[in-house]
Amino acid sequence: NLHSLVASGQFREDLYYRLNVIAINVPSLRDRRDDILPLTEFFIRKFAEKMERPLLELSDSAISVLVSYDYPGNVRELEHSIERALVLCTGTVLNPQDLPDCFLAARTDQSFVPESNGHYGENHRPLSDSVVDFERQLILDALAKTGGHKADAAKLLNISRKTLWQKLKQLEDV
Repeated sequence: NLHSLVASGQFREDLYYRLNVIAINVPSLRDRRDDILPLTEFFIRKFAEKMERPLLELSDSAISVLVSYDYPGNVRELEHSIERALVLCTGTVLNPQDLPDCFLAARTDQSFVPESNGHYGENHRPLSDSVVDFERQLILDALAKTGGHKADAAKLLNISRKTLWQKLKQLEDV
């Protein structure tokens, strides 16, 4: 909030009035998930041209990771991550392993990882719970990709609309 920074003397008042012609409030990227894929494709084209590389295709799993990440660094974090991915990717398809580790770490629940002695800690969960969580995440990712359109999400998941509806109903009860 620049206005409060000016009032507290932490931001130059003359600069504030130069910048404050039209105030534009842009929500963070995590609140605009529909923008993630178009921005990703834009950055892929931009960096492929800059690096004189062929365009990379996004794998479905990379799309899922990109769409579900929260982007604390906002659009700039996405941009730098795609630039890094283009540098590191050796094939023609961008996969999750080409993205920074923080993207994958954000999706990993540490309670499922065995301790160094091979035993699970107190937080281990039954496989059935893990399967339910994984299925929930896949459904949410498909709905995010399709803007909440259930018929398209069902097609992405290769299930019928009725099956998707039933699974959504089951997940509400869990």
